[in-house]
Amino acid sequence: MKTMVLQKRMILVFSILVSISSIAFGSIYYLIVWNNYIKLEKKNLQVAADNYAQQYIFTTEQMEQVIQNLLSDQEVLNSIGILSYTNKEEINKRSYYVDAKNIIQTALNTHFLKKNFSRVTLFMQNGIVISGTSYQSNPTDSAKDISDLDWLFLLEGKRGQYVLLPEHADNWTKLEDKQVVSVVKQILGKDLGYFEVQKSVESLNSMFVPENPMWNLFVYQNDELLYSSKRDNYQEDAGFINSVLGNVEMTDRAQIHNTNGYLMAISRMQNHNIRVVIIDHTPLLKETMKTVLPLTLLIIIGMLSVSTTYVYVSSRYILQPIRQLKFLMERTDIEHLKVSEEKTIIKDADIKELYDTYAEVLLKLKRSIQKERWLSELQKQAQFDLLQAQVNPHFLFNILNVISSRGLENGDEAICEICADLAQMLRYSTNVIEKQGTVASEIQYLEMYLALLRFRYQDKLKYEIHVEEQLNDFEIPKLSLQQIVENSILHAFKTLDCVKKIIITGKSSKDTWEISICDNGTGMSEETIKSINERCEQIREALTEKREHIEMEIGGMGIVNTYARMYQIYENRFSMNINSDESGTQVLFTVERGD
Repeated sequence: MKTMVLQKRMILVFSILVSISSIAFGSIYYLIVWNNYIKLEKKNLQVAADNYAQQYIFTTEQMEQVIQNLLSDQEVLNSIGILSYTNKEEINKRSYYVDAKNIIQTALNTHFLKKNFSRVTLFMQNGIVISGTSYQSNPTDSAKDISDLDWLFLLEGKRGQYVLLPEHADNWTKLEDKQVVSVVKQILGKDLGYFEVQKSVESLNSMFVPENPMWNLFVYQNDELLYSSKRDNYQEDAGFINSVLGNVEMTDRAQIHNTNGYLMAISRMQNHNIRVVIIDHTPLLKETMKTVLPLTLLIIIGMLSVSTTYVYVSSRYILQPIRQLKFLMERTDIEHLKVSEEKTIIKDADIKELYDTYAEVLLKLKRSIQKERWLSELQKQAQFDLLQAQVNPHFLFNILNVISSRGLENGDEAICEICADLAQMLRYSTNVIEKQGTVASEIQYLEMYLALLRFRYQDKLKYEIHVEEQLNDFEIPKLSLQQIVENSILHAFKTLDCVKKIIITGKSSKDTWEISICDNGTGMSEETIKSINERCEQIREALTEKREHIEMEIGGMGIVNTYARMYQIYENRFSMNINSDESGTQVLFTVERGD
């Protein structure tokens, strides 16, 4: 029954994995088809934008060529010069004015111009307006006042240049709502007027028929809209187009943007500062789902069916070695964490390797349990020592209070002062919360310790402390300086009956800071210094290379104890030198500054 449950779990787990894999594969397939579809649509859209741009440039160049041909006709230029000396009221009163008008009229009424353009017009500053294609269906308003032209200001400062005007109403016709685009050029010379070549928007619409009815075509010169295939829908796309064009570099010839599910192609003709924009409003996601989604679902269902069948069959085969593994694991000696040696019954190499790993884990677990027991014993001992450390100072404080009270009763202020200093020293030294102290706190503690010694040695003990203020905030182990001074008092003056002198100095430099303790005692032997250095080296190796726990015996060597604690704080940045001769001993601590 348990085996069947395991098999069901395996089938369930692998079925979920297969389902996720099938869905992932189907999604990847869908995305690949989607991306290929988008790439094809982008390519088609960009090609169309480039073609429309070329076609629009060809149309504008054709309009410019008309003006250039008219200005190349000497008779036309002479006639324009003659008409510049009259006005529209006098033009029909003199024969040479009439002849000049007829020459221009003839030039503007060629079959080519009437066939390809809506109107070609000459208008002059004196009010004369001459237009070709003056048919009944598109009559010319010769009485039009050119000062009423709302686009005339666009020609300022562009004398002799071709100016491309955006889609606007035909100013020379009597018909309403006739929209055109045009090219205008001012004729060089004094008051010779302007030539305008018009192309009706209607003819442009028939020329720029979008390949897809969902396409909207827009033509810009710089940031100004010249033409739109669907001007009624322009406001819907204007914000999107303006935001994109504002971020498109003028040097970019073509770009494709995909925003809000729609594609937008930009084709730029750099020589004319013209950009053709096509926005494809085709719902791309919907189109691809119609063609790709059914096939994707079929692939996912097929993969699920095949994979689930395979999982069911393979799970039955895999369970046999797992049963063998389960049998051996149940025979494990839990009390001693010892595995069964009958692993030869497992035939599958992978399961056998798994069983070996299981045996290794049991061995590590056994070691871990032993280590945990050892750490538990250490923790109990540490807790006991902490409680003991809290009890002993409390007892001593009570004794000091009794002694101080007796001193007050007897009028002995020295005893009160000794008890007060000793109490402060005990509070500092038995504070288990702060593991280290600062140089300033250590100096304060050392001064109290030396002051107490003065009560014993009186004038036979002198000391000097010269520590720079820059060292006050550096950390050092508690009681480290006191231990060195205590060594000097106890050992350096055993065979001398002289004034004991202790000098403590502290200096700071750019790269290091150091503390020196000097005495005027008998000095240390070379064997003693060598022994101390060897012990310090053993401690350094234990802390760095072997990562061993070191234990310092209470009342042990003060110098070695201090070295060990200093090394734990500063590691290889700390060094200690002992200089000793017949005139005394110096212990020098040097610490390199950190980054």
